[in-house]
Amino acid sequence: MEHLLHNPVYHALCTGDARFNMGTDTIKFFDEEVSPFAGVNQDVDKGFDELYSLLPPQRNILYATPLVIKEPGGWQLLQKIEGLQFIFSGEIYTSPPALTPVPLNTGHVQQMIELATLTKPGPLAKKPSGLETISAFLIKRN
Repeated sequence: MEHLLHNPVYHALCTGDARFNMGTDTIKFFDEEVSPFAGVNQDVDKGFDELYSLLPPQRNILYATPLVIKEPGGWQLLQKIEGLQFIFSGEIYTSPPALTPVPLNTGHVQQMIELATLTKPGPLAKKPSGLETISAFLIKRN
């Protein structure tokens, strides 16, 4: 079985962020006001053909994959962003963490926009109505 993080957007929209999925069983994408990300769970060329039929005209997407893929027919690559993804495989401690997760809310919108701007392009759109719906946490040191 493919590791979930080899197709993070698709699997996020199948699980914790499923309520944000605007696609189908095989094609997943966020509303443009929430995030530019899209994911496919099949052959990339076939998936991008179906994705094209589902998206509104002129919609740009961000597709995350650890693989090098050839540009799907009919699509234009506007920007390639290389990144790193880390998976923790060490010992899991049972003692209380020294960090406290704080659920993000509308009071964090400006900070979220600033972070998305710094990470270019970041996972969030710049419209507060979309930012208010994201399931995310701020991690604070105790």
